[in-house]
Amino acid sequence: MPRQRSGAPGRRNVRPTARSGAKAAARPRSRTRDSAPAREQHAARQAARRRESGQRPGPVRRLRRGGRLTRRAAVLALVVCALVLSLAYPMKQYLAQRSQIAQLQQQNAQKQAQVDELDRRKAQLGDPDYVRTLARERLQYVLPGETQLVVVDNGQSGSNSGTAGGAHSGARAPWYSKLWGSVEKADRAP
Repeated sequence: MPRQRSGAPGRRNVRPTARSGAKAAARPRSRTRDSAPAREQHAARQAARRRESGQRPGPVRRLRRGGRLTRRAAVLALVVCALVLSLAYPMKQYLAQRSQIAQLQQQNAQKQAQVDELDRRKAQLGDPDYVRTLARERLQYVLPGETQLVVVDNGQSGSNSGTAGGAHSGARAPWYSKLWGSVEKADRAP
């Protein structure tokens, strides 16, 4: 049988008796009708009744207040989504630019290495002794008063020494002798 309450909602009408008058006045009254301990006690009583009646005890359910999505929460979720969407494109651009910057820095380092190598080569070619050595090796130049000796060895020990053009058949033969030799070979071919 449910209790009937009178008076203001949320407050109990308790008449102090002679025995409990001092205790009731000293105890603070609760402002809410359903407090957490009261709900737990109620759930425990229901579970005890089920056990006594032979029913299978079910899970203890806790009552939730405001379990639905409130307007404030919906507005907050909408604002968070708007922030995420507004930051997505700039973040994508930022990451793309960072990778492009890294790639350009790598290219810059390669170009700087090439410039350093060319500077070293320029300084090397500015040295007169090095230029003189290159002229002797590649162009077969000699200084005035010096005699140049060229040893021609094409891997055939003395077989070409008696033939005509043996002096021009070496690896260092002038271009026109190589050209004339290829014309003669083409003339002999069937």
